[in-house]
Amino acid sequence: MRQLIDANHATWQLLEGVQRGVSLDYINSIAHGKLVALAHLAQHALPTAQKRTLQLLIGDMHILLGRLQRDIMNFGTAEAHFHRAIEIAREIGSADLETAARHRLGNMVLLDELKPTAAVRNADILLEVSKKASFPLWAEAQLMAGAAYAYAGRYSETQQLTATAKARKGPDPEMWIGGITNPPAIYADMALITSLAVGKYGEAYQHSVETINLIEADYPDNTHWRLNVESMQAHSLWGLRDTKSAAETAMKCLISSRVIGNTASEARLERLYTMMAQSKEYKHPAVKAFGERLFAQ
Repeated sequence: MRQLIDANHATWQLLEGVQRGVSLDYINSIAHGKLVALAHLAQHALPTAQKRTLQLLIGDMHILLGRLQRDIMNFGTAEAHFHRAIEIAREIGSADLETAARHRLGNMVLLDELKPTAAVRNADILLEVSKKASFPLWAEAQLMAGAAYAYAGRYSETQQLTATAKARKGPDPEMWIGGITNPPAIYADMALITSLAVGKYGEAYQHSVETINLIEADYPDNTHWRLNVESMQAHSLWGLRDTKSAAETAMKCLISSRVIGNTASEARLERLYTMMAQSKEYKHPAVKAFGERLFAQ
């Protein structure tokens, strides 16, 4: 069982190798292969504890597949994978698995699908479920719920949840689920998200710089995470009315997003360009260059 657990964790880590030539399609095929193999093993007569572990691993692969589909904007398929993980979690009574799945689901619904009401509904359930989850998952659940509440205008609740997550410490779980490990960078990342939500663009920019520095120090190959932060950094610069820096940051992020096939990040940049094009800055050379690259065939 330990080998199977380690293999799942290693598959999640492949996401950090995308910039080294590992494609999303390759990771997707590996994850699908593991899902089939785990499902086959689960059909055998096994002790209850081992069967439960296999179901956890199957749910974990559904979360990874959902995460991959999110990056290429197949949100319906992504949501189906997340909900399948939630179903498995409820079948086996795993708070860790449901917390991880709802965390990933909430992030997508809030930041990519732009559905704050749905994100708040998910956050309410996430907070309740996470009460029985292991520490790293519980802590990130507080942050994710707080981000959803910030977009709903409930910023004081966001601050309370963030403070609670920072104040508590706990041990690592026996099995990492959903690629969620509660690293220091996640606190700066969530502070960036919530600052953008309430229009605190100066704070958002500072949090973006802090997050990128932490990612480069601790996760130098995690291109997807860095690009997500860079796209938000471009939004914060635009909010600060630094048109040149916003457009140049967006251009840099766009180029890297296309290299690794992260269409979700590209969609966020397209939303930013729409705001630029509808403003009086639409003739700015940096904005024009960004638009030409964005819509180049």
